[in-house]
Amino acid sequence: MKQYWTPLAKWLGMSKAHSDSESIVDTPAEPMGLSAADVVHSPWPDLYKALREHAQSEWVVRSQRHADINPDERLAVTRLEIRATSHVLDTQLQQWFAESDVPHLIQWMARGPLKTAAIERWVVLDTLSSLDVLPLPQAAGQPVSPYDVAATASKSETGGYEFVAETRWVPKPAGADNAQTLPPLELQIHDALGERRVHVMQTLVVLGAEKTLKAPDGQKIRLIDQSPVPWQGETAWFVALAAQHVSGMHLVLRLHEHGVDCLDAGSTNGSYVNGKRLNPGNWHEVKHLETVFLGGPESDPRSHTACVQLRVGHQAVAWVTDKTPLRTAAYENMPPKLVLQPLEASGMASVPVHALPFTIGREADCDWVIPARFEMVSRQHLVIEAVDTALQQVKLRDLSRQGLTESREGWRGSAAQGVWVSCADTITLGKSSRHPGLSFGFSGLFPTQTN
Repeated sequence: MKQYWTPLAKWLGMSKAHSDSESIVDTPAEPMGLSAADVVHSPWPDLYKALREHAQSEWVVRSQRHADINPDERLAVTRLEIRATSHVLDTQLQQWFAESDVPHLIQWMARGPLKTAAIERWVVLDTLSSLDVLPLPQAAGQPVSPYDVAATASKSETGGYEFVAETRWVPKPAGADNAQTLPPLELQIHDALGERRVHVMQTLVVLGAEKTLKAPDGQKIRLIDQSPVPWQGETAWFVALAAQHVSGMHLVLRLHEHGVDCLDAGSTNGSYVNGKRLNPGNWHEVKHLETVFLGGPESDPRSHTACVQLRVGHQAVAWVTDKTPLRTAAYENMPPKLVLQPLEASGMASVPVHALPFTIGREADCDWVIPARFEMVSRQHLVIEAVDTALQQVKLRDLSRQGLTESREGWRGSAAQGVWVSCADTITLGKSSRHPGLSFGFSGLFPTQTN
């Protein structure tokens, strides 16, 4: 076999000859969204990120839409052409293409940027046999919509690279769809445009106002009605509302086998169900035919308050979430074990803790989901393990990767192993020299109850 002495060859384990007694260990890529570690360990971070984002926002979405027509077929990519849109990226792209032969470059893509649960479920890559890198300048041509299920090629630009993919529909691979049949969702929307109904095939939906937002990393996110949008490392479907008091990313809906959970994503004017304002960052179960008001309660005299009625149960097949099932609001009528009180500077409301363990982080399935603007907070940052009402203490365990968790009174032991703190203490998550972090205290320690 031909030997290579390049970053790609080392990544694939081909940089030297191996004897029969040696074993070659393949390092799989992370199956979830793109993380900082992915980029650091890739010799071509820009290309790595662009490939993953393109596949998840274009190929996966197109295959999902086709499932509405034929749920037994999947999108198969047979040929891929890549072109950089700048001289700097073109130099890197040409270096990458010169690293190895086409089969090993395709293998790198399948093991790295294209290895996520969503891509593996909705896109067939075994058919990809042709790969080309095109030089500058960009050739003229008529773009093909990536969401046209009848098209045989898709063309799109992502992260400074242009991708042209030849595709076809193939039978769904055996074992590729282990998902349950989920109840699809219909949104009956009332806003400034009147009344309309939107059928949702995705399991993750973001409701909000069309605008351009600036992400913590400085990138601009353009929110466009009926289009994919990144949210917490996943690809969600954005549905726009025409209302004066609705934020850009206002409400998040997650469809699962039992119904729908909703989360207020830190909106300015809040979200309301049955006249009660939802606690931002907490998931709440929404029942069939319940109405969520965005930007104000139902009694709000402002004329542009929008509302969305959720209709669950229409027959169709939808794709399953990669996350673990979210906790539902089954404890709303019970007093909390304790209440977390974010400091006023955070602009966040208090968070009741009804059940233990109670997880805190930026991950969507945490019990308290921290907004993305606290970028130094880990996806799984802290867990509340126990409450001692007699001693007025709370047991915490630090899950953060960098240990960015502080106690005002100081830790009495190892936070990573679990430590008791006083209910008068203040805990700060994600604090660094450049970021103040999120601080909160405790209140309302009630007698322990049996769940």
